[in-house]
Amino acid sequence: MLDIIRESCVRLATEFNDFWLLAGVSDWSFEEGIRGGKNKGFAKAVDSFQRAGVPNSTIAQLRDGINGNLAAVLEGTGVGVNRNIERGQDIELHDTATRAVISPVEVKYLFDCTYDKYYPAVAEDRERVRPSARRRNPGFQVVFFVQLPNFLYPRGRWYGSSKIDGPRPTNHVGIQRQFRKLMSVLPHPPTWPENGPYVHALKFPTEIVTDALLLRRYAEIFTPAEPWTFTGIEQLRDAKVGVAVWQVD
Repeated sequence: MLDIIRESCVRLATEFNDFWLLAGVSDWSFEEGIRGGKNKGFAKAVDSFQRAGVPNSTIAQLRDGINGNLAAVLEGTGVGVNRNIERGQDIELHDTATRAVISPVEVKYLFDCTYDKYYPAVAEDRERVRPSARRRNPGFQVVFFVQLPNFLYPRGRWYGSSKIDGPRPTNHVGIQRQFRKLMSVLPHPPTWPENGPYVHALKFPTEIVTDALLLRRYAEIFTPAEPWTFTGIEQLRDAKVGVAVWQVD
């Protein structure tokens, strides 16, 4: 099962370039996507991308979030998959004949602005997938990492608000720093890769994600508090996604 999960995570990291770029610049939690309409902040961001001209296929990926897209990739391998939203484990891999759960999978993601207080919650997922008397097979913990080290989080008014929001503070900029911070509260090296996350560079611009598209989006939803403009070739320079997997026996 580890091989299937590893290969599916690599596919998600390498084949969903526009999903990672757009979700990353939204500056909202997107692990669970829209979560049945409950993640209103990310829903507003996704709607703004749709109005800016992002095609429906990419919008569907954004609405599904990391968990939904990973579940879809896993299903493509032939294993049985249940995706749970706001209950139980994020993903359950099951026997397609008996429907018995084989392995649970917990998924989290970290990025440049993740606050220190959230890292222990990521580490705690290890206990949620630990084998039990009811299920003796190993569980899996998957952590995705996103870095936009040159992205500017501007100060201004968002979505027509009269309130000026300050710039988003960055805390652990870069995947390697995020990983080191995680290891300070999760003293178990990943099963794969053993020495740190698998890292994939994100491409910009693409056929879909361009300066023009993002500028249209910002013009609709954001009024800067001081002179500011989005320049993708600079602000998305060195954008990357990473992933690591822990098998919990």
